Amino acid sequence: MNHHKDPNIILTDEDPAMKIAIARVFKRTLHRFCRWHITKPWEHELEKLYKEHRDKNLQEKIEALINWPLQLTEFEAVRTQTPTELGIQEHPAIVALWSKRSMFIACYFKTNYCGRMISTQRSESTNNMLKSGFVNNATSINMLAKQCFQAIQHVDHLAAGETQYSEAPNMRASYTKLDEQFDRACTRKVYQDYKCKLMNSTAFHINPHPSKENTYLVRHEKGTGNFYWAKHAFVVEADVANGHYTYECLEWEHTSTSRAVLPPLVEGIYTSASDKAT
Repeated sequence: MNHHKDPNIILTDEDPAMKIAIARVFKRTLHRFCRWHITKPWEHELEKLYKEHRDKNLQEKIEALINWPLQLTEFEAVRTQTPTELGIQEHPAIVALWSKRSMFIACYFKTNYCGRMISTQRSESTNNMLKSGFVNNATSINMLAKQCFQAIQHVDHLAAGETQYSEAPNMRASYTKLDEQFDRACTRKVYQDYKCKLMNSTAFHINPHPSKENTYLVRHEKGTGNFYWAKHAFVVEADVANGHYTYECLEWEHTSTSRAVLPPLVEGIYTSASDKAT
């Protein structure tokens, strides 16, 4: 928001006043709802549904629909298919979730940088920590100040432990120069995320596109499983000679800030036709 520039995206709860204010003040900003605030009121109802349809892997299917990089047309087709097959398309929880789908489902925001933020739960968890462990509606003002101080000390203690943990050497993912450079240039958290991505990348098959040059079809090896995204063959264009790459899942644009934060060796690998993430 520096230099009076509108943010690319704002994540809030469902407060109607905030929705109106954001549209008026930040005219070029995409407003997204917090997933936690949308799903929390239906938590118990969803748990009942998941138990009732455990043999159909309903929870796995619903969470895959919400979380994974399906194309919009695929999502719209599948979101009605599964509830209809199980006869729960009119269930209040399902109706409530799908009625707000354009405000929180990942596939609607694929081209917009969100930095992996899907909810305001981080701030809400702090509020919950205070309410559940330190204060309640009978706490006096004097005691509130003392308890807040204790809460701050508690958070500082956890942060100190995390700092000590982060100073331990990483368990390297491989002995390649690329991995060595990531280990040296990235924080522990970012490196662990990279390591997880590298591990997951081994679960995909890459085959040349039957009719397009420098184009490949990438499919998860469990393509017959329950994950809808796993059944989809994502198109990847890789013009190695010119260092030009595009990918249908758009995860890089959606989750990564800029190529500038990467080691120079990696820059060419993630060059994309879209510069929205940068």
